[in-house]
Amino acid sequence: MYRWLLIWFLSCPLTWTLFETGVLGQVSSVYGSLRVTIVDPSGARIPNAVVTALLLDRNWNLQALTGPTGDTHFPALVPGDYRVAAHAASFARKEAVIKVLLGHEASLQLVLELEAQPQQVTVRASMLRRN
Repeated sequence: MYRWLLIWFLSCPLTWTLFETGVLGQVSSVYGSLRVTIVDPSGARIPNAVVTALLLDRNWNLQALTGPTGDTHFPALVPGDYRVAAHAASFARKEAVIKVLLGHEASLQLVLELEAQPQQVTVRASMLRRN
């Protein structure tokens, strides 16, 4: 009898819907995730960049560093709109807004421009006298 019950349960369309949507045992079905890659203008990846993800409607944020491959991952995020900001040494700060959806991984690539370094130039002039 239990065998027939198991066969019926596994053949039920509702059961397969629950497995496919992750209701039966997957934590990711109630969250989303975000993968962020940081690159320079040439496309080279930037390690050790500081990345902040701010959930706009709750003013809640997370911060992470990019790894050697220039990317970082924010797992188990509450679905919503996030402002993602990144900065690294010698690079200007960059921001973007991205939507994280329930059960999906959003991807974002930010291109950081080189930061203008202030420079000081001193010009001295003197007049030469001719006799």
